[in-house]
Amino acid sequence: MSVTSTTETSQSSSPTYATASSKALGEADFLELLVAQLENQDPLEPQSNTEFIAQLATFSSLEQQTMTNNKLDSVISATADMQQLAGIDMLGKTVVAQSDNFYLNGDQVEIGMYLPEDATSVTVNILDEDESVVATIESSDLSAGDNFLDWDGTDMDGNPLPEGEYSLSVEAYNSDGEIDNVLPLIKTTVDEVAMTGSGSVLSTDAGEILLSSIYSVANN
Repeated sequence: MSVTSTTETSQSSSPTYATASSKALGEADFLELLVAQLENQDPLEPQSNTEFIAQLATFSSLEQQTMTNNKLDSVISATADMQQLAGIDMLGKTVVAQSDNFYLNGDQVEIGMYLPEDATSVTVNILDEDESVVATIESSDLSAGDNFLDWDGTDMDGNPLPEGEYSLSVEAYNSDGEIDNVLPLIKTTVDEVAMTGSGSVLSTDAGEILLSSIYSVANN
């Protein structure tokens, strides 16, 4: 099994929104009802000032709510556009995703981890879809920060693993024991970008990755 280690310095969905039913009382409807009420009130028992002021306050509140909803729609649209532009900007670039899942297509995969402190020993286990360990990569004396290991896609006997979904688990140790808050990383290149209900999805050699999972972007 071929393994090399490198250490790097870290750089550091479009939701669906429900709208009010078309049957709900709108601003124009409320104003029309208010005018009709004034035109048809009993002249011998006119509407009190207090009640009229309360209705005007309700109308003002409805108008403010309408303006707020319109502004919120604009913000949502702008956010979706920014996500799409950010995804497109990553085309052809090498990205690092904070993820423990990846797709093996027969090529070498760059897997890694973020270490909050120096580690004397690190063990990376590769698991198949049945969560069985199919390969183990060991390394030692890694510095704090981002570390990557080139894995050739073979099992513990050196045989090529079949194409499919895999995951990784990382255990790191130093003189104080096991290190907490170790983050699994996948480094790959972006080939395509698609917009879905969950946001921008990046298509890479290591599978599909959500834009929100991107940990860093390298300038190729």
